[in-house]
Amino acid sequence: MSSGKKVLFGGRRPTAHVNPELVDEWVSQGAEAAHAEPEPAAPKAAPAPAEKVKMKRLSMDLTEQMHRDLMKYCVDHGTKASVLIRQLLEKTIY
Repeated sequence: MSSGKKVLFGGRRPTAHVNPELVDEWVSQGAEAAHAEPEPAAPKAAPAPAEKVKMKRLSMDLTEQMHRDLMKYCVDHGTKASVLIRQLLEKTIY
């Protein structure tokens, strides 16, 4: 019995155009941003230009429990894990 559906194999799927700037913005928000409390809107002065520092990526393995505790700490304290780790490294090494 045939359902009348046709399946094409080997064909190319249409790809959506992705704006890399929007992707970078989305990634930089991190999972913690969804749990952070929104800050009240206040008029802000123009920020001073910050010195551009070249960054390098670091990967590390954590136990599931350690990762869960780290993420919970970050949500509870309104920070990102990368910021917290950088601060701890600066305090410890420098």
